[in-house]
Amino acid sequence: MFQRLILAITMIFVANTFSLKAYSAQVYETGVGLTNVSQCSMMIEGIVQKGDAAKVEEIIQAATRSNANFEDSNKAYKLDNDLQYVVCFSSAGGNYLEGIRLAKLFAKHFITTSVPDRATCLSACAIAFLGGHGYDRQNKKSVPNRYVFPGSKIGFHAPSLSVPEQNYTEVAVSKAYKIAMNAIFELRKHAEELSIPQRLLIDIISHRGDDFFMINTLDQAELAFIRLTGYRQRKIQKDTFIAACWNSYKWYAIGPIVEDEYFFGMVPVDDDDWKGIFNARKGVGNRFLQRGRVYEFQPFDGEMDCSIRASRDQRKNYIYNVALSQNGGDPFKDPDPNLKGAFRSTILMRGSRTLESTR
Repeated sequence: MFQRLILAITMIFVANTFSLKAYSAQVYETGVGLTNVSQCSMMIEGIVQKGDAAKVEEIIQAATRSNANFEDSNKAYKLDNDLQYVVCFSSAGGNYLEGIRLAKLFAKHFITTSVPDRATCLSACAIAFLGGHGYDRQNKKSVPNRYVFPGSKIGFHAPSLSVPEQNYTEVAVSKAYKIAMNAIFELRKHAEELSIPQRLLIDIISHRGDDFFMINTLDQAELAFIRLTGYRQRKIQKDTFIAACWNSYKWYAIGPIVEDEYFFGMVPVDDDDWKGIFNARKGVGNRFLQRGRVYEFQPFDGEMDCSIRASRDQRKNYIYNVALSQNGGDPFKDPDPNLKGAFRSTILMRGSRTLESTR
């Protein structure tokens, strides 16, 4: 009876148990120091093993001592072109608990994380990557600061039950089960500290083995507070702003939204207005028109008011105000950092687009 129970537990947690050679990750500084996210200050390559967090912390402490601007540069709200300490990953996974320790370390020191273009980061590596954070001085809080590129591959899954081959004894399985459960507990315990939203946590825990939850689309990245960089800039025109309305609602709307009685008598911005402001072709539009409309746009106040239909079953639309610029300025010159730099960001693209298609 117990042997059958062991087998059942093993099948649940180790449907994959792919083996990773127990070589510790290579952790090294690249020599570029503070940089933008197109380069790496530190590389973590190979399998994440116990003790890697201690290695990384030694390097970070040494970098802090040798660079007077290190802490100030990191403890700031940063965009992809700003100087910062960037830790890059290329790893198939490893020790899940060590991945959590690395994530906590990066969040503590406000370190930016990145998966370079064409690199892969899975399992424990992906968890460590989530530690990438900066600091919002205005609101006095830590904020996510983790980047992927169009060709980056990043995938999450729940901790695996790792049992030595042919050693399915009660003691061995019980020990492995406790380790796996402890990893899940630690992930849940530190989810808020690491800015892991509930929806991402559910996706992580519900995927096991080789069935990774991959970040493939803009929606998946933004809803996990992961920024895309290295993409091709979108031309500013009518459809990009309709996309911005819908994306703002999906990605950033929290709390109550004013209903459309507020906009009684108003009409959406028409094609002539768009043509005059953005030199857009008459009739430009796409399926975003079915879900969102721009009712008003103030190009030099940096705001627009959007009407969003939250679901097909709802007759009423909801009004959402999108601040595209900082301090009511020109959004083209002074984009609002809360929207990650609206005119340099993925907010202007359809959320269903794959990361690869944005290059």
